[in-house]
Amino acid sequence: HVEARQLAVLAPPLRLGNTGLAADYAVEPGRVNFSNIAFSALGGVAHGSAEVSRVEPGPKIHVRSQLHGLDLAALLASLARPRIHPTRIRFASTIHGTAEATWTGRFEDLQSRFDLRLRAKPTAPQDVYPVEGSLRGRATGWRAPVVHIQEAQFRTVHSTLRADGTLGSERASLGVELVTANLQEWQPVAELMAPGVGQIPLTLKSPLSFSGSVRGPLLGPEIRGEIAVGPFDYRDWTWDGLRADVSAGTDHLAISSGRLWRGRSAVDIAGSVTLENWRVAREGPVRLSARLQQTPLEG
Repeated sequence: HVEARQLAVLAPPLRLGNTGLAADYAVEPGRVNFSNIAFSALGGVAHGSAEVSRVEPGPKIHVRSQLHGLDLAALLASLARPRIHPTRIRFASTIHGTAEATWTGRFEDLQSRFDLRLRAKPTAPQDVYPVEGSLRGRATGWRAPVVHIQEAQFRTVHSTLRADGTLGSERASLGVELVTANLQEWQPVAELMAPGVGQIPLTLKSPLSFSGSVRGPLLGPEIRGEIAVGPFDYRDWTWDGLRADVSAGTDHLAISSGRLWRGRSAVDIAGSVTLENWRVAREGPVRLSARLQQTPLEG
């Protein structure tokens, strides 16, 4: 039997502190079997078993685990890298489910499978978002992972997000469907991209949807798709609808083929803004074009 407390796990990009481990073990020729593993971290615990086989060029490790009550916000914080601006969105959710992984040496040839559930915490402050949902798929690689999502569904109070496909390589594509009835849930994202932007002056009278794809590596994805919404208010103006193609990456945000309309009035719009690591650049070109059709200047 082995037991340890106050451990630190440093396996970039994952960094964990104040963890604990307990397990039984049995030694066989060329193999060590671990059972009754209890690994406490992120406010929860993972139970499971592991096998360590002696192979060249390094040991081969196979781990099976059941996760109970891991804190989602703490996990995201442990994965944050210094060059990535941490989001202000806070989640009140815990992770449950199963995970299995095999690798050799220091996470070479990593292959994993996961079937996870998110459960919203029963109580949460006003600026914390309870999220429920499920995530099932597999992943390969560690420093440049490729994630294959078989099913992903997440729900907040006013929004739903669904995704399936692959993310992490140049040819990969992850399909994404997002629907929200309240843009204030996404206010922290706007503040992250443009600090000091203030409250979003837009009130939805019908759901807003995004349908598109995410392509490329995990740390530098390209997002493309279509935004559509029915009636909404923008400041003192009321519109019947909006549709536009959008494209976003770490260095740009662009809108094309956009159309706003109200009754017989319409505005065709297109534009782009320069980003630096997903934030609006202090210096960089901003382009905007608009063509009005039967639209009075006062809106």
